[in-house]
Amino acid sequence: GEGGFKNEHQPSLFAATQHVGAILRPADGQSGLPRGLRVGEPVSQVDFLPTFCDLAGLDAPAGMQGISLVPLLHGAGGTARGLYMEAFSTPLLDKRLQGWWQDGWKYVRALDGTESLFSSATGDAVDWAAREPERLVALRDALELALAAMPEAHPSSRALSAEDRRALTELGYAGG
Repeated sequence: GEGGFKNEHQPSLFAATQHVGAILRPADGQSGLPRGLRVGEPVSQVDFLPTFCDLAGLDAPAGMQGISLVPLLHGAGGTARGLYMEAFSTPLLDKRLQGWWQDGWKYVRALDGTESLFSSATGDAVDWAAREPERLVALRDALELALAAMPEAHPSSRALSAEDRRALTELGYAGG
């Protein structure tokens, strides 16, 4: 029921869609990682490939956005960085969402210009944008810097089958 959505797959940046648990279980005896460790700080999906490469003793491919989480798994301090999030499903049109999470605060904006600010202390029910304008601007600026640093995506020239295009359109990832 978060955000008024019930029994639907609705793209959002509410905690229920962004706080996704992950379990890493390396082969026994291969990594030296402590068993049963729980990491409380947020990490990003883009961190998994560099982490897997690190665990396998390989260099991560050049240009990777993520970082290896192995130091964090060995008890090193946190990453102290912001994290990007988006809900860019085609049917959302100008309500597509981009967000930046940092230091317990989440800035969210829609492509129509609507902005919100949420604190991990109060959750997604309280919008702090009007009460914390300086923080909103700081997180907006951090999001802009992150977007400017992201590599540009180059579309594939491979054609999709009609079945794949239909499936992607039904999921909201193609069309329009």
